[in-house]
Amino acid sequence: MIFSSITEIEGNVSRSIVRFNNCLIDKKKIDKHKFFRREPIKIINVVTKEWVIAYAAGSSGIKGLTKSTIAIDYDTADLLGINFKEEVNIQVKRASYYDCLKWFTFHPDKNQQIATHFGLVGVAFGFLGLIISLV
Repeated sequence: MIFSSITEIEGNVSRSIVRFNNCLIDKKKIDKHKFFRREPIKIINVVTKEWVIAYAAGSSGIKGLTKSTIAIDYDTADLLGINFKEEVNIQVKRASYYDCLKWFTFHPDKNQQIATHFGLVGVAFGFLGLIISLV
């Protein structure tokens, strides 16, 4: 789905939320053509190819939020290299598990990054222990 404009909301890079017009959100998780609440979403700046992961949410009375507009926080816009005052070319789609893993492995917030690294090291040691126990 392509969006041509953005509007600013409060938030931070550790807990990024992207708000959509309510007609684009399916809270019952039935319609696959719509986004689900609290679903990881990959937002891609088509011009620069920069991307971020944010969590989908409906609009809570945000003025100016139309079907072609999304609402993101300042840090997310900065990571995408876009300005709130200019027209943008943003592609939004569901994030795969690999996208989420890659995003959190190289996350701009060092706390998130370190936690993901510890998790991956734990998985590696788990597999190593399994291999040793089988031999």
